[in-house]
Amino acid sequence: MILLLQYTLIFASVLLLVALGGCFSEHSGIINIGLEGIMVLGALGGALTMKFLPADTPALAMVLLVILASMALGLIFSLLLAVAAVNFNADQTLVGTAMNLLGVAAATVFVKAMNTAESVDNVSSTIQYISAKNAFLCRIGGFDFNWFMLVALIALVLSYIVLYKTRFGLRLCACGEHPQAADSVGINVYKMRYAGVMISGVLGGLGGIVYITAGVSEWKFENGVAGFGFLALAVMIFGQWKPGRIALAALLLAVTVGLSGCELSLERLTNGGAVPAPSAEYTGLQDGFRYTKTTLTGQEQYLYDQLLAGLKDQAETIDGLYPDNDMIQKAIDAIDRDYPELFWFSGTGQIETTLLGERAMEAVYRPTYAMDAAQRAETQAKIDQWTADCLATIDTSASQYAQALGVYTYLIDHADYQDVGSNSIVNIMVGGAGLCGCYAKTMQYVLNQLGIQAAYITGQAKGQSHAWDLVWLDGTPCWVDPTWGDPVFAGGEESQGPAYAYFGLTTADLLRTHTIDGSIPVPECVSNDANYFYRSGLYFTSYHASALTSAIQRAIAAGEGQCSVRYSDEAYSTACAQLFARGQLHSIFRQAAQAAGVGTVVPDSLWYSRDDTMGVLTFVIPS
Repeated sequence: MILLLQYTLIFASVLLLVALGGCFSEHSGIINIGLEGIMVLGALGGALTMKFLPADTPALAMVLLVILASMALGLIFSLLLAVAAVNFNADQTLVGTAMNLLGVAAATVFVKAMNTAESVDNVSSTIQYISAKNAFLCRIGGFDFNWFMLVALIALVLSYIVLYKTRFGLRLCACGEHPQAADSVGINVYKMRYAGVMISGVLGGLGGIVYITAGVSEWKFENGVAGFGFLALAVMIFGQWKPGRIALAALLLAVTVGLSGCELSLERLTNGGAVPAPSAEYTGLQDGFRYTKTTLTGQEQYLYDQLLAGLKDQAETIDGLYPDNDMIQKAIDAIDRDYPELFWFSGTGQIETTLLGERAMEAVYRPTYAMDAAQRAETQAKIDQWTADCLATIDTSASQYAQALGVYTYLIDHADYQDVGSNSIVNIMVGGAGLCGCYAKTMQYVLNQLGIQAAYITGQAKGQSHAWDLVWLDGTPCWVDPTWGDPVFAGGEESQGPAYAYFGLTTADLLRTHTIDGSIPVPECVSNDANYFYRSGLYFTSYHASALTSAIQRAIAAGEGQCSVRYSDEAYSTACAQLFARGQLHSIFRQAAQAAGVGTVVPDSLWYSRDDTMGVLTFVIPS
């Protein structure tokens, strides 16, 4: 009940202030339909003041300066109506409607420009005032008293006195009811109407800042004020333009708004109106293999499932979230890792928390999408076709190792390493090029289609951020880096074909060149059962010319463009010395070509590459 009372009083304060403003304007003879726009501009003035005032500003000074800024901007904006309606006799309804549209648009453009000037990546229309809004709150027992409630009460009393007990108020009413009679006794009707509209601007602007600080610590100005300006007009009419009745009407409507704001489910009532913490025993919904999800706590998995449902539906907002920003962000990051197929989701968004006093009540997530529903459907069709073409080259009855190697080869043959704007699978499966994250997510996506477990992993390589895959092949975990398998990435040519040095690695081998960032726990990969060189008989623990000759012979006979072998750390230096320092490479190639029974002519110059870190030698087969 305390929560309902708090919501009722703060929303009643908003409606009362704005309705009283409309009352002054209408008593002067001007219908102010533009209260919605005035509220937005008043809210902007107050929000900017809270944003730029120093954090150590005394609470009283903060309150007074925010109130003054809101009233000033509301007053200035209301002058548009005064000039148009009083001086130019324009249609008051049309002018008010235009002001409503202009108010939201102007505030949105201004805030976006300001945020972009601070950071080029910030294109939101949001202003935060997390700590500043605490100046307006005073905790009395279990009740969070907002000083704006007192301001609204004072405004009610003053409005009654001014309208009915002062010469100014009586003249204002006369100008609205009988302007010709008022003018005949020397009252300046234009002046009084300006005053009435300006007072409505002051109170409307004040109502705007009260509204955006009612429970939240930031405001997205492109959302306007959710129609509260029109609700205030309804309150004014229902109250018959009389302050006392307007106050009662505001309270009545605020109760209904408060009930919807409280979301009075039994579960939330027992938690003081806040979204309760999810159960730590929650096990999560099953949707195939989603490795990162398995690393989350029960509470984080609950948020994961809530967010996932909204992202799949491409919802603009996902509400009703437990207000723990760290857990929400962790769940979002996990979804981005686990679901490469959510290509329409950019992986980013905005978390907004509703506060009551200093207590977090509920969080809302507003995702950023890379495309609309129509573009999503068109893109999905292209992705499905790419996947079908890839799977057509795979023998699905073969081992998981063979299937994964086929996907690895197809991916590298059909992608180019290029700098693009995101890590989405769209870049490769539609555009044909992408960064390391695109390679890793595309590999993960296609393997998932084959029922092979794969996870997206991030870290560092060559001193830069990098992404690759953790894959379970025939039950054995191993590391696969398709980006480093692309010869274009390594500085070679596409015609060389895929490099297999980074397929099926153990953790010990991976850490020679990569650093895992530790953002999620990963298993220790110790088996070489899925390593390309071990599996293909191309790993040697000692150097023997005959073994290398046999390997090159098989590559020539198969018509391959290159032959890669790997030596143990102890054998690698010996192999290099024999092949390059002592010149055995040419004789080995001649023997291999002769044994293969082909007429390959071994040129004087042979092309090869060395990976001293991994102990891999790759020889280009002469054409």
